[in-house]
Amino acid sequence: MDPFISFYLWIDPFLIHSFRLADNPSTGFLTGTFVLAIICLLAGGTAKVLARHCNRSRIEVLEHSVVRMHGLSLGALGAGDDAAYRGANLCANETFGQLFFARTALFAASLWPVPLALGWLDLRFVGTGITIPSTGIEASTVTVFISLYIALRVLAAVLSRSRPCGALRRAISRTDVAPARSSPGPVWPSADRSRRPKGDGVHKAASLVPGVPAKAGARG
Repeated sequence: MDPFISFYLWIDPFLIHSFRLADNPSTGFLTGTFVLAIICLLAGGTAKVLARHCNRSRIEVLEHSVVRMHGLSLGALGAGDDAAYRGANLCANETFGQLFFARTALFAASLWPVPLALGWLDLRFVGTGITIPSTGIEASTVTVFISLYIALRVLAAVLSRSRPCGALRRAISRTDVAPARSSPGPVWPSADRSRRPKGDGVHKAASLVPGVPAKAGARG
């Protein structure tokens, strides 16, 4: 026997119970599908939390790198160093792409129960439709489930305290306000000559030939 069929037959007594809570078939189907969508949302959310926990260090490194390179690009832009600005901006874009795909993988991890739920609905209610109460609108089992699942995900996103990329956006906004604080010292000495250390005006240049003493440089 197909392992998926065996799995569906094993979970069928647990899932079908919520479909029999109401006497009206349409109301019972809506109630059961709503409960099934909640189960998929919770199971997918749990998988997403576990996946993020396993990859937490990698994601935090990417987030920190995006914020740091963004601050460096702003610093280079303010210093007028176009080459450094383009280099930092390129590194920031590459790091953001890696972070984007990492977050996409976490989102995909939260969707794994949906195909299983759709397979069970197709096996249990194959060839049947539903008339939505008080509307007279006929819809398939897949349409009802997907609609309820999307509505629950939107509601969960609204009620969630931590919005997607919220911490990253707040960190980037802080670098916009004070980009000079992203680095303790000058990042591009060639573009900021005013920060060179002041001395007697004589600087010794390192010798490139072994055994030959370095000569004193020109006065600044």
